[in-house]
Formats: sequence, structure tokens, C-alpha cells
Amino acid sequence: MSKKQIVPTILIFSLGFVCSLMLLFFLSSTAYKSHLEDLQIQFRAEQTIKAMQATRAGDNAKSFVYRQNVVDTYSPDGFFYVEKTSLNLWSVIQFYILEKIKDSTYNPQGEQLAEGLERGKLAYTLDALGMKSKAEEEWIRAAEIAGYAQKPEAFKKLISQMIKTENSALN
Repeated sequence: MSKKQIVPTILIFSLGFVCSLMLLFFLSSTAYKSHLEDLQIQFRAEQTIKAMQATRAGDNAKSFVYRQNVVDTYSPDGFFYVEKTSLNLWSVIQFYILEKIKDSTYNPQGEQLAEGLERGKLAYTLDALGMKSKAEEEWIRAAEIAGYAQKPEAFKKLISQMIKTENSALN
């Protein structure tokens, strides 16, 4: 190989290497965000199930803790999860694809309604614990977020029915 061939070959290799690193960095940052959202959803589901089990067992204090955890996952700074993760190239690609799917199907109104319903369940639990003033604050906030600000009694009835359904023998 002559000097004329070595220099362009090294430049092409170097440019390709740098472009590959930049692409991998971009995909990794997207994948990590999706990974955290996946953990958040798993945590939310786990805490919801524990809250239902605690309510069935009549332990409203535990139910309160679990429901508060669920509500906290809706806050942008309320969910904190520390896990040592190692993302390989395949998981980076998977999470990137999941992020694109989520972006195409995401509905902010649905997320807002879900948060309002979870806050309503928290308010219901606060009521059951006898914390009436805190419960009333949470009822107002929950109804507003869920779009029931004009019909707070209908919202309370809806949440009551949801709790009864969760506690039914069928679940």
C-alpha cells in the first residue's frame, strides 16, 4: 500500500468509527430513557397490586403507602430508581424501537386521567384513615386532573365503585 492509499483509508476508518460512536451514544441515551419508563410502569403496576392486597386485608395504612407510591410515579421528579444497568447493543435497539412505538401511541389526556384516578384512590384511602382535610385536598386535585372538577360527587362515586371492584372476590 502506498502513502496515498494509507492516508484516505485511515481517514475513512476514523470517520466511520466516530460516526458509529455518535450513533451508539444517541441510541443509548434514548434507550436509557425508555428503560427508566419501563421500570416506572413496572413499579406502578407492582405498587397498585400491593395496594389492592392491603385494602383487601383491611390494612389502610399500607394501602396508603402503596397508593402514594403510585401517585408519585406520575410526577416528573417523583420517581427515583437506582439500578446498575448494563445495556448491550441489542437492548439499546429494542428500547429505541419501544420509544418510537410509545411516541406514536402516547395520549397525554389518557395519562392525565390515569393520574387523576390514582389520586382519587389515594384520597379514598386517606378518607378511610380518617385524614379528612388531606383527603379533601386530594379529592379536589384528583377531580381536577381527571376532568371531573364540575362533578366532584360523581368522581367520588366512580372511585368508590373502582375500589369496590378491586376488592371484589372476582379479583
